[in-house]
Amino acid sequence: MNRNRNSIFWGLMLIAVACYLILCQLHIVTLAVSITKLILGVIFVGTAINSIIERSFAGFFFSLAFLWIIFDNILGLPHISTKIVIIVALLLTIGFSMLFPKKNFNYKYSNQNKHAEWDDYDDPDKVGRHQTVFNEDTNDTFYGSNRFGASAKYINTGDFKKADLDCSFGELKVYFDSAKIISESAEIHVRQSFGSTQLFIPKEWQIIPKASVFAGAIEERNRNKSTGSPVVYLTGEVKFGSVIITYV
Repeated sequence: MNRNRNSIFWGLMLIAVACYLILCQLHIVTLAVSITKLILGVIFVGTAINSIIERSFAGFFFSLAFLWIIFDNILGLPHISTKIVIIVALLLTIGFSMLFPKKNFNYKYSNQNKHAEWDDYDDPDKVGRHQTVFNEDTNDTFYGSNRFGASAKYINTGDFKKADLDCSFGELKVYFDSAKIISESAEIHVRQSFGSTQLFIPKEWQIIPKASVFAGAIEERNRNKSTGSPVVYLTGEVKFGSVIITYV
């Protein structure tokens, strides 16, 4: 779902909540749940629908898990402990991701498929109108953020030092294959929750995971061919989501 459709979707959801609250105040309908639960319910229903569109197992199953936790008593659902619900959502996410993995982008430097990765993000002109291309050698830190949707970022720099990535309820893809590291080490700081961050890393880099993980996972795909330098430290925190490192 691109940014325009994403805004329309969430705008309609919020308008629906506003209309429902007005009807409750006019006593046309009865508010059976608290306003807090209502807003949270709308958010998680929205993220579940959005996750289906974006084919995100993590976003879908964790949205359902939190809907179960919030509305089990109201809807008469069987009571299951919060811990078990979260574990079930995590196991379903990992299981379905293993059964139905997303096709990795096979990066080849040719004019024919150089920009094939843009196709999934509704940017047919391939000029970065909807995405971010980082091409500043003078900036020490690259910042990338994504909320409730899918986004791709491209880092093209001859002196990469640090990336600060923040992704919640969605999928963030960051391509480092055009980045160079002059010093002996660099850092990728990730804050991931309810979704996935995919890092496409040059196979010559050595990734050392140091990020804290709670109800999530850090996964490496393909083999790297590092000789021990440069070293990239993966820091930050992963909660109810995943960080996938793909060597290209």
